[in-house]
Amino acid sequence: MLRHGDSVTRRLARTVARTRRGRRALHPAGVTLNGVLAVGTETSRPLGVGVLDRPGRTEVTVRLSKSTSTPGALPDVLGLAVRVPDGAGPGCDLDLLLSTCTPLPLLDRLPFPRGGFTAGRYSTLVSYVHRKGRLRLVADPSGPPVPPDLARLSGGRLTFHLRALPSRGRPWTLATLTVDGGPPLPDVSFDPVLNAHPELRLPGWLARFRQRAYEGSREGREGAPPS
Repeated sequence: MLRHGDSVTRRLARTVARTRRGRRALHPAGVTLNGVLAVGTETSRPLGVGVLDRPGRTEVTVRLSKSTSTPGALPDVLGLAVRVPDGAGPGCDLDLLLSTCTPLPLLDRLPFPRGGFTAGRYSTLVSYVHRKGRLRLVADPSGPPVPPDLARLSGGRLTFHLRALPSRGRPWTLATLTVDGGPPLPDVSFDPVLNAHPELRLPGWLARFRQRAYEGSREGREGAPPS
């Protein structure tokens, strides 16, 4: 049954990507930019993820996206993807994927459309399996309003405060992410399953689902006819 579900997920993602003429099946509209992940002081609650535990600055690649590609400044579920070079070890990148979520306390992990890139919290979809217990990563934006218009992201800066949110207890700050609004970079294919840290493991069912979905999306983009 699981194998059948994996196959269906892969085929569906592949079909969607081909239908979109080579655009990814998930969060197809996005802008890729440079960013800096800064950790200020030594944390008293280490995750076991060096880049988030040790003070310093790391240059990262960030993709801001819209999940359903609504036009212009119309609200959408917004995505924040971060690639940390060597974040999972030497030669192993770390990909973190978050989406805007509902402000309701008991439902705050559910995707929720927002009217701006700085209008509300971003969260990982589910909790990671961590040695200290289940936890999610959240990112709280700060600064002036930034409409959800991808064409207007260049020229400014965005700031996000990355925090760990345990299933029980209070959240704590990990790092500050600054996104440079310079010229967009070439698109990057993020994969939170392939580019994962052993201390931040996805539950088995979600890891399988995402692996098949991202595989299918990549296959669809590679095999799509030219537009």
